[in-house]
Amino acid sequence: GNSLNREDKKQAALGYVFLLPSLVMFAVFMFYPLFYTLYLSFFEWNMVKPVKKFVGLGNYISVLKDPNTWKIFGNTFWYIVILLVFNFVMPYILSFILSCVIKKGQSFYKAVFFLPYMLGTLIISYVFKYIFANLIPVLGKALGIAALSNNVLGTGNAWIGVLVVTIWQSMAFNTLIYLSGLQTVDRDLYEA
Repeated sequence: GNSLNREDKKQAALGYVFLLPSLVMFAVFMFYPLFYTLYLSFFEWNMVKPVKKFVGLGNYISVLKDPNTWKIFGNTFWYIVILLVFNFVMPYILSFILSCVIKKGQSFYKAVFFLPYMLGTLIISYVFKYIFANLIPVLGKALGIAALSNNVLGTGNAWIGVLVVTIWQSMAFNTLIYLSGLQTVDRDLYEA
């Protein structure tokens, strides 16, 4: 019994030896910058002067007093909520429709849904930049919608452009993942 315990201790020590390089890398590139940034947040410093002035919670107070902070929090909240709906709920609904409702042309629809994922982010950025800068304002003027006739991605609205591009690209991948999962489920279980 004692030699087995000694062997277990050797295996555990060997595991820690193999884990040590990863822990060192995390400490150097993750934990140290995180804690150093937290430390710097209590100082007023322009990152050039060698002297840092301690301001305590002053930086945090000034950020919380800034009205833009609350707008940023609101934009971030809506960004996350909308992204969750379009990246988890909508792909499930689309995959269910592709799996159970559409019988003909499933391969074509899978390819169409997956195309945005295959395109590079740079290509998608240029396509949507053109759409937001040229097509939507023309459409807004033609329909008489003042909000669309100006720059849609102006100050305060850029997050909407990022949201649309992110949804368009990531919803494709999630739809195919859900679809592959649904196709492995036995048809008899759907009725249950």
